[in-house]
Amino acid sequence: MIAFSALSFIAISLALFNRYPIVLADTGAYIATGFTGEALKERPSIYGAFVAHSGLKSTLWLPVFFQGLIASYLIYRLIQLFNPKKALFLTFVSVSILTFMTGFSSFCSQIMPDVFVAFSFLSLSVILFLENFQKKDKIIFSLIFLFSILVHTSHIAIVIGVMIFFSIFYFFFKKRLEIKILPQNFILAWLLTLLSILLVPVVQWLCVGKFNYSGSSGFIIARMAENGILEKYLAENCNSENNYALCKYKDQLSQNVTIFIWDPGSPFSLLGGFDNKSDEYGKIFRETLVRPEYLWLHIKESLKGTFQQLFYHKIGDGIHIYHEGSSPASNIRAFIPQEYKSYLGGDETAGKLNFDEVNIRQSWIMTFSYIVFILFLVKYDSKNLTDRKLLSACVLLIAFLIINAAVCATFSSIFFRYQARIIWLLPLMGLIIVFMKLYRPAYNE
Repeated sequence: MIAFSALSFIAISLALFNRYPIVLADTGAYIATGFTGEALKERPSIYGAFVAHSGLKSTLWLPVFFQGLIASYLIYRLIQLFNPKKALFLTFVSVSILTFMTGFSSFCSQIMPDVFVAFSFLSLSVILFLENFQKKDKIIFSLIFLFSILVHTSHIAIVIGVMIFFSIFYFFFKKRLEIKILPQNFILAWLLTLLSILLVPVVQWLCVGKFNYSGSSGFIIARMAENGILEKYLAENCNSENNYALCKYKDQLSQNVTIFIWDPGSPFSLLGGFDNKSDEYGKIFRETLVRPEYLWLHIKESLKGTFQQLFYHKIGDGIHIYHEGSSPASNIRAFIPQEYKSYLGGDETAGKLNFDEVNIRQSWIMTFSYIVFILFLVKYDSKNLTDRKLLSACVLLIAFLIINAAVCATFSSIFFRYQARIIWLLPLMGLIIVFMKLYRPAYNE
């Protein structure tokens, strides 16, 4: 436990350097819902509960410490799949390199659920590839996997897409590449994924009385406004038969998701925002999916956005100065007044955080990782058990990277932090490949 506590402190180095956990614009909402128990309509409230209760309703330091602890433990267990004897040492090396050269510490240090996307990959990897699965391991990783999905609606879409992608790959290539995954592991992964599909709306129903995926139609309609599909649809379909409330605002639609959703004067806000009980947004979205001319636009914009999002992973997106009166500052002052002075004294609040150097270092290690992946594929040996397991993990990671970009670009928007929150997994996998070649002799089955 001492070792993992030390690893956690390395993982949250940015928070320690800042002298306070990192906050983003949405942090205030998570703090408020966690401390008051009032559910959010635009997103699940589970992460807010985690922040409040893991911090004993008295600090934001404990939530980030636990995020660093979970991250370190999951990395350790992933490395342990390939090298049990040196796993702890290699975990210290990996966490230190990731902290210095990627956005890993940035996301562990944030009061935001973004890092849990990476946790879903790490826990799913262990669930799929662990051969000696003890009952204790099944419980621990199942809970981490489920919780990682439940903290945000987008995570369930990402995991479902990844499981479909990986299942298709495994079905068609398991014999050719001689890949082997225990059937019970695959079944458990799918059962947990299907359970999450049910749990997300159930939790939403328990919190706000609506059996749905919180805020999904609002964000989707905002994305449609941003890429021009909504404007085209309303211009062509606003008539006596389709008298949508949005029709009177069809010439005032912002093509910026943030303004569309959060500006008090936007049509979305004027029509009630996320409190709007009408299914108008969902109806419009469904209508565009069944009409070929609009469906093609969705596909085209999705593919274009996915490609763009894949390479949008600069660190520091959303980390700004949040002065007094901002949502993060107001909620810290209201619910954790004893830490308000520390928050104001942080480098983030003073505007002193700069991510230029770490972005340069990340570009270096990304280049290194690409080279490692290419060399691994060139020298891949299907007779080598370690290579087969590594290849499966690499395919799963590629699926996560692609599906994460696709879900965000299709249903939300394109932001650097969406891909930055998981891009550090690529250097991690590159390091694991190097470690396995250096520290574990190849062996054949």
